[in-house]
Parts: sequence; C-alpha cells; structure tokens
Amino acid sequence: MGGAVLKSSDFPIEYAVGQFAAVGLEAGYLVPTETGLAKSVLDAHYSLRVFLEEHGVHDFATQEQGQEARVLRPADFVYADRLEPTQVSFYRPTTKNGDPRLWIYGLGGYAEPGNLIVLLASPSGRLQVVNVSVPEIRSSLTDDGSPLNALVGEGPTVGPPMELPAQSLESGHMLENTSYWDVLADLWGRSTGGSDVAASPDSDASPWPSAPSAPGVDEAVGWFRGRLKDSASKPTLVFLVGGPGAGKSYAAASAVAELVAVDPPTDGLAHRTYQYQAAGRKLTVVNDATITRATNLGSALTADIDAALDEQRHLLACVNRGVLVEELACLRKDASVTNPGGLLIEWMHGAEPEPLTQGDLRLDPVESHGYIRSASITRGEDVLAEAVVVFVDVCSLLEVRPTVDWASSTSSLSVRSDPYAVSRLTRRTVEHQQKTSAGALFQSVVRRLQDVGGLDGTGDIQFDPVLANIRSLSDLQVRTGLITFLRSAEVASAKRFAFRELWGIVVRSLVGHAPEGLDGGELPSLLQRLQPDPQGSEVAHWEALQVLAGMRFSQGLVGAQLPDGSGDPSVNPITKLLWPLDPVRDARPGRYQPKTWNSGWATPVVDAFSGQIAAGSPLETLLEDLDEEDALHRAVANFDWALDKAFVRASRSSLVTTSTRQEMIAWYGAYLMRLYAISNGISAFRSEVAMWTQAWRDAPNLPDALDRSLTTLLRPKRDPNDPASSVLVPLFDSRTSPIVGAQAEPRLALKTDGVEMTTRRNGDALLLQLSEKSKTVGRVELDFPLIRESLACSMEHIGITEQTSVASPRLERFRAARLAPHLLQGAKYRIVVGAHEYTFTVED
Repeated sequence: MGGAVLKSSDFPIEYAVGQFAAVGLEAGYLVPTETGLAKSVLDAHYSLRVFLEEHGVHDFATQEQGQEARVLRPADFVYADRLEPTQVSFYRPTTKNGDPRLWIYGLGGYAEPGNLIVLLASPSGRLQVVNVSVPEIRSSLTDDGSPLNALVGEGPTVGPPMELPAQSLESGHMLENTSYWDVLADLWGRSTGGSDVAASPDSDASPWPSAPSAPGVDEAVGWFRGRLKDSASKPTLVFLVGGPGAGKSYAAASAVAELVAVDPPTDGLAHRTYQYQAAGRKLTVVNDATITRATNLGSALTADIDAALDEQRHLLACVNRGVLVEELACLRKDASVTNPGGLLIEWMHGAEPEPLTQGDLRLDPVESHGYIRSASITRGEDVLAEAVVVFVDVCSLLEVRPTVDWASSTSSLSVRSDPYAVSRLTRRTVEHQQKTSAGALFQSVVRRLQDVGGLDGTGDIQFDPVLANIRSLSDLQVRTGLITFLRSAEVASAKRFAFRELWGIVVRSLVGHAPEGLDGGELPSLLQRLQPDPQGSEVAHWEALQVLAGMRFSQGLVGAQLPDGSGDPSVNPITKLLWPLDPVRDARPGRYQPKTWNSGWATPVVDAFSGQIAAGSPLETLLEDLDEEDALHRAVANFDWALDKAFVRASRSSLVTTSTRQEMIAWYGAYLMRLYAISNGISAFRSEVAMWTQAWRDAPNLPDALDRSLTTLLRPKRDPNDPASSVLVPLFDSRTSPIVGAQAEPRLALKTDGVEMTTRRNGDALLLQLSEKSKTVGRVELDFPLIRESLACSMEHIGITEQTSVASPRLERFRAARLAPHLLQGAKYRIVVGAHEYTFTVED
C-alpha cells in the first residue's frame, strides 16, 4: 500500500522529489497514518526499503523475524533551527509473513497524520528525518546556516523553496501524482526506433535523467564552454567522433545551452549546422556531418573547418567515422590542396597522432590518450587554432568509466586521463557496475520509477510482469548480473553498444516486446486484456501467464519465442545483439562458480525438475538448492511465484497429455534457466568471453591456452600426431588453408617457420599480430568468433563451430598475407605428394 499512502500526503511528493534531486540528495519517503502514529508502527514500503539498503542504513532482506532481531539506528529530527537526536527501529514481526516495519521514536510529537516525511542518509548511515509538510522546515532548505541547508553541503546550488503553485494552495486540492504507467509511457520514446532517440542543439531537454557520457565527452564540453566564455581565447575546434547514437548531439546541445542562437531555423527540420554567439566570437555547430549538399560531397567537413578558421570562429562538430573516411579519400585525390581542414581530417583518422605539415601549415599534437587527443594548428609563427577530438565509441559504456581532467585552466590543451581498462568477466562486482555509464543509466531509470509510487500494484492487474521487472531490476545484485550479461553480448558481437542501444535495452528489460505493437499509453489495457480468465481451466490459466511471461526481462531481452511460436529475435535490433548469448543455447552442466570462468551452471535448474510433479514447485526446489546469496533469490518476484503455481497445477491436470506435459517442462525449464543465468551474469559461451577479457588484460602476451589453440587454428601441422611435422601453405590453390594429411596429387607449398604471436590493444578492441623471424606477416582482430574457433581446436586438430563461416574469410586473408612478395625472399618451398615432401629452391 506504500504507493497509495504516499499519494495521500498533504504535501505533493513530486515537489519534494524534484527539490531534493535538484540539490543532489537521494531520499526515502514516509506518510504516517493516524493508525500508524497511534500504534507506533509504520510500514517500510518497497521504495523505502530500497533506499535504506542502497545507503547502508538497513537491509530488511537479511533480517530475521521477531523482537529479538530488532535493529536500532541513530537519527535526527530536522527543525528549521536545530537537530534533535532520536532513534529508528527496524524489525519484522513473526506474524503477517514478517512484513518489514519501522518506527521513529518521538515521531508523534514531530508529525501529524498525512504529513510527508523525508528521510536523508549521511555517509555513515545516520538518518535525518525531515517533515516537509511544515512550511518553516521546508523553506529552511534555502536558509544559510539552517540544519537542512547544511545537509546539502557543497552540492548543487539550492533552487527556489519547496512551495506549491498559488492555484493549488488556494484550491486546497492535491495534485494527482504520476504513476509508473505514465513514466513507462514516456519511456516509449527511448525504445528502438522511438521518437526520443536523437537530438539537435535546439531540442528541448529530455525529461529523463542522463548517464555519464563516453569518457572525455562531458569533460571536453565543459572545457569548451570555458573557452566560449573567454573572449581572448583562440579559435577552438572540438570534434566528437563515433557512430550514431553515442550521445554526440546531446553533448552539443549541452555545450550551447547558455548561448544565443543566430538566425535559428524555424522549419522544424534537422540541419547540418547551427550558429551561436559566444563571447567575442561566433560558434558553428555541425550537428550532423552526414548531411551534405551535392556540391560538396566528400569535402563538407573540410570546408566547415576552413570556413571557421577563415572567419576566426569556434567550431563544434559531431562526426561519424564514415565521414572521415570519405573526406580523407577525397583529399588524397588532390594532394596539391593545402588547408587546415585537410590536416585535421588526417590527424583524426590516423591511428597514431604525429606532427603533420602541409606547406607552411603545421599540426602539432599536444596530448594523446587513446580516446581523447589535443593539438595546435599553426601557419608559420602564428597559432591559427587549437583542437580537441574525443572518440566516443572507443571505450565500452559497460566498463568502469575512466576520468579525464584538464591539467590547468581552459587555456591549456594538456589533458590528464585514466587509462581505459577491461575488467575480467569473473571480477565484475556491484561496485564495478555502479561505476559504469550503463549502470548509472539503469539506476536512474529504476529510481525514477520508484519515486512515482504505485509499485504495490493495481487491483485490476493481478499478474503484472512489468511490475516484476521493476522490482527485480531495483536490486543492485540483479542489475550487476544483467550488465555483466550485456557486456558478454557486446564482446560477442564485437559492437560497442552506444546509448541508443542501451536505451533500447532499458526499455525492453522493463516492458519486453510491448513497444513493437502498441503505444506507451496502451500498456495497462494490454496487460488487462492478457489477464487469465478467473473462470478458465488450469491449463488456460497457465497459457495466459506464459504470454505475460514473455515480457519478463530475462525473456524479452533475448527475444524468447512466445508460446504460439511467434517472435523472431533477428528482427529487433536489440534481440539481434543479445539472442546469440541466450544462456539456454549453452546450458552447461555443473554448479555455478562466479570466480571460475569455465564452470558449468545449469545442473540446479535441471535438478529442480527431477520428479517435479510429485515433489511440487520447481522454483521452490531451485531456490532451496541455491546459496542464500545467489542473485536469483533477489530476482524472483510475485509474478514468478504465480507462474510457478500455474505450472504445477496445469502439469498435474488430467487433461494434459504426456507430450504436452513435456513441452510445458521444456518451456518452463528454459524460463527459469534464463532468469537464473541472466540475474547472475551468465551468458552462453561464457568461457570464450572470459578468455577474451583475459587476453585483453594480458596484452601483449597471450594466455597459454589461447596461444596453443590459436597456433593450431592459424598454422595447423600437416601431421597433428608428429611434433616435428611441417606447416605447409599451398601456393597456387584458390585458398590458403594449410595442407593437412596425405595428398593424392602433387602440390606446391611454402614451408613456414616458427611463428610468434603478440597482441596489441586498440581501445576496446584487441589486435593479433603474427611474426616470423622478427618480420610481421599479418594482423587480424582477435575477437569472439576467432577465440571461439580457436578454443574448439583440440590435440592439434581444427574444430568447427557456428562461427566458422564468420572466422574463415578473415583467416584466409590473414594466411594469404604470408604470401606477399616481400616476405618470400629466402623462402623454403616443398612439393607435397602422398605422405612425402620434396625440397626445392628458387633462384633469381
């Protein structure tokens, strides 16, 4: 009943939520009832329990029932001019299923029934109790020296006092609080293909909280804003380079938020450039460098740069990588052209930043940190401009975000930054995911849903998978498992998820496939239509819940088929990325060991169905078999228990045939496998993903197991059983696959010597380099398909996996590089026939 009680407060909760969020304070909320004050007991509703747990105050989930397990915590009543110490009691009674309770000693003398009580937590876990229904207390937030103002510390500037609009005060009516249905409807615009996935500098601010950007973006924009305010600064060029959906346009919008637009467009269409007036200079924003005219195809960005420098303007450009490739190709067609734009295009495109010159033009790199660079452009002795480029798609948003800082003032191009790092798959903790941009995004969305209330459910929707998703993902441990699963899918796809994909994942994890077929406002009516018929049979009840279960986060993210067989995961952009790592595709027997990359995990789920018809609930059996700290305990919601109960009843029905019962077991077994695995961060092919993260961290060396298997894959011996057997590459065949076994017809081959393999990091990617006698003979990206193929090799024999068709063409090009003419000097040739090899030489 928490959501309903909060709505009944005599001060609108949304005003309090907005004010405390604006000053950087997270809060819990209570509305004491007359009965609660009389009996000295308050319900600890769901969102309050989450607040208490996340701020280290109290965790009801680990508390035993009974008075002897009661826990006391120190607290203070906050008045306009003082603090008064008190205590808060947390306990779970032995009755009513141990529903969480709390009491604030002395609350009856501090608050009236219906008052809105705000709980704030200090870093030490001490609670501050604030009655914002009392005007002088809430207005003291803006009074220097007041206890409430002091709680803000050195956070953001305090805004206007928390007062209701005059109209509301005069009418005496409370504002209708937004429900989580309304918030979810707004979220629809962020789904894949939604209307709220792109931005321009003149866009209205999004109502959704933002997550930390790709490393360096926020810092570069903040530094740039300082340059825009300094009338003495040189023309400054900032480039945000990367694929679509990475947040470049949102960053541009924040950079110009305080500037005055010059001749802003009024047609409502997206434009390539926008003009603004900064201090002393104008600013050109290239919001979308892919928009060009037929007259400047392949050179539009170069022209923008040159025009900005000619007119002594600042420039901020959002650039897709393909634009750099096109413009560089155009520049190289006419090597006689000398302009600053061409130099900057070449500098941004180059793998390693080096000084560049064109006539009297010179570009000198100042700093380079992998994902952020700075440089100065001079003509003769004159400094024309200073430039900064941030590569927004180099670092994963699912890894810890490295910090970036300018060494001194906005006049400096010297940048300090932490190195980007990939965490081992077996070391991804709650603390780790909280430091990622993806983790921050999930947390902000979940908290927005918690803040609006209504999470105690609604009477007309008894079985609500959406509410179950909110509750599951409110748990830090479950979110950690989900983000670990997403990182595994990112590694397997070799595609770094941009914010566009992350928002699509957030939406799908909350409402499943719903955005594909209806508007956001229709979600409640959809769930109402899908509710089981109370008069229906046990089998019909089970089938109705199966359909609803398709919206659970563990089902929706991988595009699990609906009971009627509909649903193609390859169609939706999100499920297309995540379905290949569906845990059910690689359900390895064994018991999950989080710190061991090659452990199995599926045995407890399988065992839960052993004799299940006689034993009872598979879900109960599974939870009893798992450690109490397992994330599945935190992921299971009331909806899952209802689904489990429906399964047990339907599977025992005399109307169900043996084959139908087996289908039911198969479907429900897969459902529990996904819920268990994704909550724990387990994906399909977990061993291969873990090997990739290990290889990235070990660079330039390879893990021993991977070194051996890659050698077999790239250079298999002719006779795998002979340690001294040669590695022979055919010379005149249509393919360069090494010769293996006896040959019926004579073949001409190149005998290769021992090879050395090393790796080199390139942001989030990993390159494999093959050398012979200190000469580099080939490079290839060491990604998931190549690792999966290599780990399938055994005992010097090449294996075959579903990734063979992906890896083979790249392996072919990699091997063919060995046949380049400059690498054939002094080569050893063989004629191979039958089981024999014959040596011959080639003379000039």
